[in-house]
Amino acid sequence: MRRAILIPALGLLVACGESTVAVEGSCVAAVNIDGTTYHPASLPPVLAEDVGAFYVEVTLNTGCLDQGEPPVELGHGESNFLEVGTKIHRVDGFEPEERLALWAPIVGEWAPLVPHPVF
Repeated sequence: MRRAILIPALGLLVACGESTVAVEGSCVAAVNIDGTTYHPASLPPVLAEDVGAFYVEVTLNTGCLDQGEPPVELGHGESNFLEVGTKIHRVDGFEPEERLALWAPIVGEWAPLVPHPVF
């Protein structure tokens, strides 16, 4: 039950400048990797044995804006919800353009990232 509630919350709404637990505003969580925008997905977590090689590290957290505010352009390695230093990994069996994974300490699982939201 915990997993079904927390993973969608990670993917759909993140707090502006806060953790995913204390939501004060909403924005679409995003990270730019090589010009492609990835989003957390409401998919099952990635199994630890399927987490592949390190792919990219988040270099800047721009913070998020409430929906309706002017968007912030994200550069390579930049995110509006991930902390600087967050390591993003490949997922075995997928091309990087299809799926990546990051460790989500709030839920203690490897969360999938996809180039387009999958709900």
